[in-house]
Amino acid sequence: MAMDEVDMVIHEMPSMSAAEMESVLTPGTSVDYGRTEYLRNIYRTPTMMRPDIAEEMHHDPRSPRVARTFILNTNHSQVIPLPFETGEYALTPEAMIELDVLADALAAPGVEGERYLIGGHTDTTGEADYNHWLSEKRAHAVRAFLIMEHNIAPERLVAVGFGEDYPLNAVDGTDPVNRRIEVTLIEDPSARSMAPLAEVPIAPGYGLDDFAYTASIAPLYDMHPQPMMPMGYNPVCATARGYYDSRPPRHNLDDFGGYRTPVACDPREGHQ
Repeated sequence: MAMDEVDMVIHEMPSMSAAEMESVLTPGTSVDYGRTEYLRNIYRTPTMMRPDIAEEMHHDPRSPRVARTFILNTNHSQVIPLPFETGEYALTPEAMIELDVLADALAAPGVEGERYLIGGHTDTTGEADYNHWLSEKRAHAVRAFLIMEHNIAPERLVAVGFGEDYPLNAVDGTDPVNRRIEVTLIEDPSARSMAPLAEVPIAPGYGLDDFAYTASIAPLYDMHPQPMMPMGYNPVCATARGYYDSRPPRHNLDDFGGYRTPVACDPREGHQ
């Protein structure tokens, strides 16, 4: 599909006002957290993040990554259709106008202080790992714009890429509606009355061992990322300062004689 056709599809998507976005993104009340149907839309969602994504100008399949898990409340998730050029992550003037509205919503009293995950999504055109990288670059571009142009506190926004894994139109993966940004409320189990962490299910489409390390839900800005290699490559724990690979030579996960499953590296404290 040509870029002008993509733009036409995106521009036909209904736009929302800042007040409408605020109403979507505002957390629920204690009554909501007592409803089963509300809790069913809260998931532990594994992600793979590139710590050096801001400096990466080109896709590198060997770039280091860290696995993180966020508790996302999809009851409060807003789709932002943004017109990106094919293969590009720079914001267009049209995209900036849409983000001005989002910034006004995020600055509203009802959501002030809440944390949100900015998730980048692509269609299925192209190679999957490249799409994941591109979606993360686009999410970071959105986060940087909101911080630099609208003074949204950096600790309130986490940018991740989901690539082509969550299409809005699963029947046609190339549908332009799948190219989007989604802003979703990040839950802190200690801050509100909600189901205990153990009762929050893994997001649909994931298995418990999709990523070997998915336990941490600490905010990105106050945790120490653990080095990992991308899927399909060996970990670099032995060369990562302050970390080591604590596994035995074979660990019986799912390698079947192939590359070792990437896992988080362990702190080197006490290890010789």
